[in-house]
Amino acid sequence: VICGVIGAIFHHGIDIASELNHESRFMILLMPVCGLAITFLYKKLGIFPDPGTNAVLKSSYTGESVSAKMSVGIFISTILTQLSGGSAGREGAALQLGGSLAGFMGKKFKLDKANMRTIILCGMSALFSALFGTPVTAAIFCLEVVCIGVVPYGAFVPALISAFVAKGVSCSMGMIPTSWTLPALPSLNLTLYIKLIILAALCAVVSKIFCEIQHSAKHIFDKIPNPYIRILTGSAIIIALTFLLGTTRYNGAGMGAVNEAILEGNSTYLSFLVKAVFTGITIGCGFKGGEIVPCFFAGSTFGCVAGALLGIDPCLAAAVGMICVFCGVVNCPVASIALAVEAFGGGILSLIALPVGISYLLSGSCSLYSTQILPKNKIYVEENN
Repeated sequence: VICGVIGAIFHHGIDIASELNHESRFMILLMPVCGLAITFLYKKLGIFPDPGTNAVLKSSYTGESVSAKMSVGIFISTILTQLSGGSAGREGAALQLGGSLAGFMGKKFKLDKANMRTIILCGMSALFSALFGTPVTAAIFCLEVVCIGVVPYGAFVPALISAFVAKGVSCSMGMIPTSWTLPALPSLNLTLYIKLIILAALCAVVSKIFCEIQHSAKHIFDKIPNPYIRILTGSAIIIALTFLLGTTRYNGAGMGAVNEAILEGNSTYLSFLVKAVFTGITIGCGFKGGEIVPCFFAGSTFGCVAGALLGIDPCLAAAVGMICVFCGVVNCPVASIALAVEAFGGGILSLIALPVGISYLLSGSCSLYSTQILPKNKIYVEENN
């Protein structure tokens, strides 16, 4: 319930900030000011350098809660990022908000290590669901993303209940669930399936490119020791690129471009690459948010263009591209299939299941999250437990 209320308030705050940014392309000039404010805030809160989403993911398998101050920092800084046109989403904020709030409550109730893990997963699931309105995806994603191939099923029912309750509370406060209505889906046949498999393989490559850009950008910006100079440098680059391209299409989370690709079948050839660069610079230099919605942008716009070349309906290809790239960057095939069903309806299940599996296999060990435990590192979890 608490996460549902906070999630709804956060959702409306982001929407207001995004609307203000879209009213004028010159709002982008606020980036340096907002960037300095974010850096100052995190220093004042004493959580600098910011451990980010990776710290929350780690806490969900170690049972050690992160500072509740993180929830304050990510709430304010994500809204400032959206207000100034930074290219970032909201799922990173959702996981950090939910995980830190749940960890704080777990401490107050003096939960043991095992139950602390469960309540942190519940908090992450609840906030994710409160923002996106996809409770099944939220619960499965939060359980699946921590350690690939090792799912803590004992936390599934609590996480699912938390996600559904949070969604109900958030929807009652005006949150509209994320979903799209696709045109009539084609009948399944071998030719279409082969085309979808090819598209999925290409999406796996896009996933690798997207992750590599994010990690490389952060590595480059980390070479600037002063955080204020770092975020000012990133702001200057984003402002320059925005005016050079003459569009704000790549600023903000990018849901407008996602809707255009999925509902209208329209996109441009290199949109996915430009968005990846914008997001890498934004997050890498110190702005806050997440990479999942930008990854939706990259996947849907790439799928729309590639699908048209392969002879697949562009709207369907955009939907498949979005889900496959999401799977490739987070390594969560079951959550990806759940997302497809919740976002596009059950009719897409037979079309999406195998492409998701192909994307998962071919994307390899690439991941947005450095603390995500991949199969080769499972021994770490066993030792931790």
